[in-house]
Amino acid sequence: MEINIIKLEDNKNYLTIETVINGDNKYLFLVEEGSKNNICIRKVIKKDDLEYLVKLENEEEFDEVFTAFFNKYKGEKENEK
Repeated sequence: MEINIIKLEDNKNYLTIETVINGDNKYLFLVEEGSKNNICIRKVIKKDDLEYLVKLENEEEFDEVFTAFFNKYKGEKENEK
């Protein structure tokens, strides 16, 4: 997986650690550069052939995306057995 560095609205650099597709939406899991604890999720929005990152709309969306992330890795672990 290619790792990208993205500067977010807090003016800090974040590394892309995972991309998850949930339904028709794409989400990026990001970790602050130089930190193991500051992790965030952003939704990718396409507009005029450009991609923008936006915060998740609510806790329900967060739960759905986190579940999709968990299921993705749960499936990979089961395939390793």
